[in-house]
Amino acid sequence: MKLLYIANIRLPTEKAHGIQIMKMCEAFADLGSEVTLVVPKRLNAIKDDPFEYYSVKRNFKIEYVPTVDLIRFGRFGFWIQQFFFGLAVALKVLRSRESVVYTRDASAAVISDFFGLSALWEVHTDQRNFLTAAAARWSAAIVVISRGLYDRMISMGIDENKIKLLHDGVDLDFFDSVSDDKAELRKELGLPMDRFLVGYVGKYKTMGETKGVEGIIDAVAMCQARKAAIDFVIVGANQDEISEINGLFSSGLAAGSGHCLGHVPVSRIPEHLKAMDVLIMNYPNSPHYAHIMSPLKLFEYMASRRPIVSSDLPSIREILSDADCLFVPPDNVAALSQAIMSSMGNGPESQRRAVNSYDKVRLFTWRSRAQKIIEAIHSLSCFTA
Repeated sequence: MKLLYIANIRLPTEKAHGIQIMKMCEAFADLGSEVTLVVPKRLNAIKDDPFEYYSVKRNFKIEYVPTVDLIRFGRFGFWIQQFFFGLAVALKVLRSRESVVYTRDASAAVISDFFGLSALWEVHTDQRNFLTAAAARWSAAIVVISRGLYDRMISMGIDENKIKLLHDGVDLDFFDSVSDDKAELRKELGLPMDRFLVGYVGKYKTMGETKGVEGIIDAVAMCQARKAAIDFVIVGANQDEISEINGLFSSGLAAGSGHCLGHVPVSRIPEHLKAMDVLIMNYPNSPHYAHIMSPLKLFEYMASRRPIVSSDLPSIREILSDADCLFVPPDNVAALSQAIMSSMGNGPESQRRAVNSYDKVRLFTWRSRAQKIIEAIHSLSCFTA
């Protein structure tokens, strides 16, 4: 099968969607598809080779198509870039009649369908406009990453047989190849050897919305007030977020107990996660976090074999249960602090949850996800006729 994966993204990118797209292309190719990833040629401060940056095999092609890169000028610039990328996509589609189109971009799905090439559209956000409505109606199939998005499609009158609910995933082999020796990893990363490390991997904010980092800092500060030998480590913050995070550390934590490591290569995420004692997801109780998301960090946390403490939200409950994770009410710093202390003081129980979550994540690999999508493609009459 020839598969054209169309993605209107800067590549490489420090954002999580880059990992998901590259890993899915690798998985599709591993399963025998001839994959071409089509992305716009854009200005990019990251000069690394994408295959090396994301630690994926060179088993698929990446094609950069020309565009007008004005995204830095805001929404107007984005629409101009989208228009020119759409023209390039149209030309590519017209030359690729034997391919299946797979995309996370509503406009690419609409363009493909308009020119008679059936497309699968993967949905990650609850955007509501004429493009998403057209993509939902015209696409041969829709892949959604959460129950909330599934319900959203049903509410739009989309046939449930057209919708595939497939959460995000992880490269389990990638994580298993890294040592589980915390002391060894901390020495290599320059992290404290004698402190209980609370870890968080990700950005400080996304789409202008906080991801709960302030609450983690406040919770760790409450633990320190109880004389706990505990530090907080945040990995993956954007460069322009670091000064603000360090300011929060200075005002909230004991001196030297906050560590903001900034952006790290994808290839080094497993060792940073495995160096921690407990991993935190402190998402607020907003519609996106509660019902829409399927965060990559969730599956990476599970693959790291480390205990997880998370906000108790429906989107997380789709994957984890009380047997796998210590849940706390969202937006409750005192409860989060108590959960961290519980993880610190009850090692055997925390480790049992970590083992359970690792066993469960075996169901959520990129390869198994790609296999289900390929099976869905083969079941559709528009691809088998």
